[in-house]
Amino acid sequence: MRWKSIGLIGLAALSLMTTDAREETTQFELESPAITQGKRIPEDYTSDGSGDPPPLSWSGAPTGTKELVLVVEDPDAKKAPFIHWIVYGLSPDSPGIPQALAHATEGTNSLGKQDYVPPSPPKGDPPHHYHFKLYALDQAVPLKAGLDELALMSHIQEHIIGQAELVATYARENPVS
Repeated sequence: MRWKSIGLIGLAALSLMTTDAREETTQFELESPAITQGKRIPEDYTSDGSGDPPPLSWSGAPTGTKELVLVVEDPDAKKAPFIHWIVYGLSPDSPGIPQALAHATEGTNSLGKQDYVPPSPPKGDPPHHYHFKLYALDQAVPLKAGLDELALMSHIQEHIIGQAELVATYARENPVS
């Protein structure tokens, strides 16, 4: 009888450890119904289409996340990295973008504007890689609108507790002669 009770206690402890391990390994993810990891960005979300930002959603933010920050960049640009979009003050409780934009603040992109710059690599360039980086912060960091990436990162660096990333590509064809 003693072995059975130890066995049941052991199984219960193992069950608790498995549950805890599963909770700890929840992965922070950034996804899009329009963009697949490692694949080509649909033309509609580029300068060759409507140029609207793609819809994005997130899940599995680390425990204690108070705010999310999105930076979209192209490290393959001639003046790399080219910053396409910076958005901060995103709620981790929001289902994603575009919903979260109502209460968020935009930073300054590489064109000096507070807006989304759709992918528009030079015609004939090999595919450029677009990194959608989502940072989880342990506190809401009060930031003024219009920060560039360098200023933004200097303010949030000590508060980053997680990062999720979605990478996609885009290339434009050479015009037909």
